[in-house]
Amino acid sequence: MKYTTLVLFLTLSSAAAPALADHREQGGSHDHAAHSAPAAAKPTVSPTFAALDKDKDGFLSKAEMAKHPMAAHFGMMDTTKDGKLSPREFSSM
Repeated sequence: MKYTTLVLFLTLSSAAAPALADHREQGGSHDHAAHSAPAAAKPTVSPTFAALDKDKDGFLSKAEMAKHPMAAHFGMMDTTKDGKLSPREFSSM
């Protein structure tokens, strides 16, 4: 079992060596952001949210929500208690 593990380790190590050598030849540094998740994409908003957001600031105020059937629940929907609804807060209803 030890011999099999050693052979497997050496095989995998030798397979990785060319990739590491290529990386070193290119200066050894690169942008790690290229490997991370894509930049925070602008959240998609529902057509209802977009229609209610009259000032197009990306949030809904109490005044903008006034004619919506859920306006009475604004306080419960505003989980951050900042006086406005984000697309996430609005979609959680």
